[in-house]
Amino acid sequence: MDFYFVFDRLRDGMTETLPALSCRPQPRAMRACECAGLSFHEIACRIEAEGLALDEVLTRTGCGRTCTACVPDLRAFLANRSARSER
Repeated sequence: MDFYFVFDRLRDGMTETLPALSCRPQPRAMRACECAGLSFHEIACRIEAEGLALDEVLTRTGCGRTCTACVPDLRAFLANRSARSER
């Protein structure tokens, strides 16, 4: 493509609109608490087996108490798990 052709198109406002591209990958959801060394599945099993609230299990295991990075993903994991079990 000729440079002057491209320049003329830009100058005249005849450029085509291109879709916005995102160069950043989307972060993957965490599947475990790295600080406590527990998977979300293990935490869910403890909640079900012991009949405890999430906060009580977090206190007992130490999960979500150090950096808290896993807590939003853990809550989403548990919500999805309960929604699947209700079907």
